[in-house]
Amino acid sequence: MPLLFLAPILPALWLAWKAFRLPLPLPLRLLLMALPIAISQIYNIQHRLFGSLSGPDVPALVLELQIWAFATMILVFFLVVSRDLAGLVLRLVRAIARKKATPAPAASARSAHTEPSPAPKSDAFSRRAFLTGSAMLGAGALVSGFGVRNAIATPVINAWDLWLPNLPEGMEGFRLVHLADLHLGPLSRTKNLTEFVSNINDMRPDIICLGGDLADGSPAWRCADDIPRGNLAQLFGRLHSTYGTYACTGNHEYYSAYKTWLSIWQEQGIRFLHNASITLPHKDAQLVLAGLNDPVSGTRYTSLTPFTAEQEVQPERTFRLLLDHRPTAAHANAALGAQLQLSGHTHGGQCPGLSHAIARANQGFVRGWYDVDGMPLYVTCGAALWPGFAMRINTPAEAACITLHKGDRRWEKARI
Repeated sequence: MPLLFLAPILPALWLAWKAFRLPLPLPLRLLLMALPIAISQIYNIQHRLFGSLSGPDVPALVLELQIWAFATMILVFFLVVSRDLAGLVLRLVRAIARKKATPAPAASARSAHTEPSPAPKSDAFSRRAFLTGSAMLGAGALVSGFGVRNAIATPVINAWDLWLPNLPEGMEGFRLVHLADLHLGPLSRTKNLTEFVSNINDMRPDIICLGGDLADGSPAWRCADDIPRGNLAQLFGRLHSTYGTYACTGNHEYYSAYKTWLSIWQEQGIRFLHNASITLPHKDAQLVLAGLNDPVSGTRYTSLTPFTAEQEVQPERTFRLLLDHRPTAAHANAALGAQLQLSGHTHGGQCPGLSHAIARANQGFVRGWYDVDGMPLYVTCGAALWPGFAMRINTPAEAACITLHKGDRRWEKARI
């Protein structure tokens, strides 16, 4: 088990120590100590008892409760640490103020005879500690519940107009739909995915691009509707576009049942581009669509380019679109000749605070549009989440519908 997934024991131990110091009966303190430690082991529980870390075979309700409890524990930990730091700063400020305001010795002696001794504060401390702890626990539980609910909602479709100076005339008005991080697994629901597929088809795209991380766990394992995940994948055979549906691989493709899932997706008409490209004539222009394998595969381009010389006979009539699950290689991909890169992997950062850490781990890319050496890069927030931490706050699940136009490089929200 990677150390990353053992790390949650640290905040759990901190909370356990705080619970031990509460003015409560010992049996209750022991229970409160054991609770965060047990909750922190969600990843070991999924891995050991339910067969997989990326897509465990577990009822959706059980998994949602696990995620909710885990997220609540993490949020309460940060609230407790913030309170403790604020209290420490306040005590230091008061100590400095008292030192500056220390009275003369004679005055101190007189005040010692006149001032009454302070009343015991144990009762007040107990009430204050109980109320503060209850408030933090309640806030953490509410925010976590809101985040889990958002994580399993139907993805929205964000429509964009993209202007490019070198777009061939024949590609004017070309429309593509881009989605990634579907993570079809224990939290996936037939109703949500049916609505999602229908909404994509309503965009009337010329092409549909899938940016990897399409499924987790075994196709035979259950989804939220208690049917096999492989059966649920058949909904994506209903996707319609002029030139079809194409995909690149993400890191999760290689974590479980890769060949079986690949066969299932191909049966739905989805074509994977494994370090390869395809040329699609469009009016008097041509789209060269390329896909790169995720680095986890160990079979990724190094010095070669997916945009081959044979496809560059008429570069002024060619538009080069690249699918790369991770956005981190955007600068290198721009140098290879990509004119637009579509990526995912980051899940849009998922939550405030966490998004900064995810951006740092992905060369500063986390969600939305970027101009990378003159090449537009779109990083989608993802259509779902892996079930290890299925929480979204202010970062809805999405797909992007992008319409291409010729003009000065810019992008704007479009009306659907």
